[in-house]
Amino acid sequence: MSTTSTISGSNFDGISFDGVNTNGGGFNFGGAQDVGHTGGDVQSGIESSNFNNISFDGVNTNGGGFNFGGAQGVGGEGAPGAGGHGLVQSGIEASNFDGISLDHVNTNGGGFNFGGAQGAAGGHGGAESGIENSNFNNIHLSDVNTNGGGFNFGGAQGLGGHGGAESHVENSNFSNISFDHLNLNHGDFNFGGAQAAHFEVPHH
Repeated sequence: MSTTSTISGSNFDGISFDGVNTNGGGFNFGGAQDVGHTGGDVQSGIESSNFNNISFDGVNTNGGGFNFGGAQGVGGEGAPGAGGHGLVQSGIEASNFDGISLDHVNTNGGGFNFGGAQGAAGGHGGAESGIENSNFNNIHLSDVNTNGGGFNFGGAQGLGGHGGAESHVENSNFSNISFDHLNLNHGDFNFGGAQAAHFEVPHH
């Protein structure tokens, strides 16, 4: 079963998620997130929409995945024959993200995805991200801490046991972006590109 999100001609303005703590659960706003084992595709589409003056300061997922405006699959091996999830696909067109603060977001090992496509953990398909005629301005990502989890902003990132990663950015602007004191603690970092990182989860 697929996980799909579509937003068109909409505005999200002046929203605060400061201090939200999911205590291990996934956090998803304006995108598509699969944290189970459905075996289906994860698809997010945003068109002609605006996300302005939104604050996520101090959000703590404590191991859960964080997804904003993109597609994220963080399932594991899943049911026999099903896999964790299929293709993870994100598309953003003619949309604006302005005045977004993600300072001190802490996923504590969980994946972080903003405006792109991220497949994390084993058993998923490819990751595809497309951004066209869109603007990302005045974005603050200072002191984001993934503590080993992958970090993906505006691109395609596949982590462990996955297909290919494809990213396309056309006629778009990324200005006044702050990554000060970003701490991944061996997690993979991807900004606006395509990254495929293979690893084996240790067994004890």
